[in-house]
Amino acid sequence: MPYYHLVFTLPHDFNGWVKLHPEVIYKLLFQAAWQTLKAFSKIHKRFKGQLGITCVLHTWGQNLSQHIHLHCLVPGIALSPDKQHIELAKSKYLYPISALRKKYRGKLVSLIRQTYQDGQLHRVKDKQEVKSVLNTVMKKDWVIFIKPYLKKPETILKYLSRYTYRIALSNQRLVSIDEKTVSFRYKDYADDNQQKTMDLEGVEFLRRYLQHVLPKGFMRIRHYGFLANPIRKKRLAILRQLLLTLEGIKSRPKPEKPVVEHSEPQDCPKCMTGKMTRIIPILPIKVKRRCWD
Repeated sequence: MPYYHLVFTLPHDFNGWVKLHPEVIYKLLFQAAWQTLKAFSKIHKRFKGQLGITCVLHTWGQNLSQHIHLHCLVPGIALSPDKQHIELAKSKYLYPISALRKKYRGKLVSLIRQTYQDGQLHRVKDKQEVKSVLNTVMKKDWVIFIKPYLKKPETILKYLSRYTYRIALSNQRLVSIDEKTVSFRYKDYADDNQQKTMDLEGVEFLRRYLQHVLPKGFMRIRHYGFLANPIRKKRLAILRQLLLTLEGIKSRPKPEKPVVEHSEPQDCPKCMTGKMTRIIPILPIKVKRRCWD
């Protein structure tokens, strides 16, 4: 089964609000990503039906800066509303990236605006600030990244587990620690993915590291669609059965093309001297498809 890896990035304009209400903004990020993909799965003619999505929240960049983004793994299969049919993705991309960006931007801005009006962002006091930030981000191109789809189940499991349990800084990246400074390796994506070393004073290192500690009880891994916890077992059983049925249809032998015996050579109706042998009739395209496909 092909899989698609999507990354939904939160604009840095919201970083200040994340520090004040991390549990609220993180939750809205999950909702916006799911609602975006769900909307496309209902209307897009190329890949339509109920999707299954596993989402993992990351809040850090390589240098421990605040870089909030959501990794989404989507199987390339969709279940019809009547649960009688499936649709398989056949392209190297899930949905058009530019359309996804616009839908995601609109969804998240609408959710944040409504959440503020409901009083859940009570630490953000300035109404004019809210209006200004939302107007600013609506004028920007938001970042959604889609990686090439993967096929091998072992690769999928290894990849997902790495993103599921990864923390902001692993021990392997630490270079040295003394009384004042912590040094660690990081990959500079802005400089052709060069490996570099960063030295931070102890207090600054702790500040950067601790800003990635999630609120108590917050679930950084969530499942949606046919992978949602309440329905996953039943829906996967249906999908597997439909896949077996589909594979059975594909494995049936195709009917052989009709064989037409060669006729006796006849005089060419144009020059009346050459000889022509009738091999097979050339039928109109619609008739040909109906007979042989």
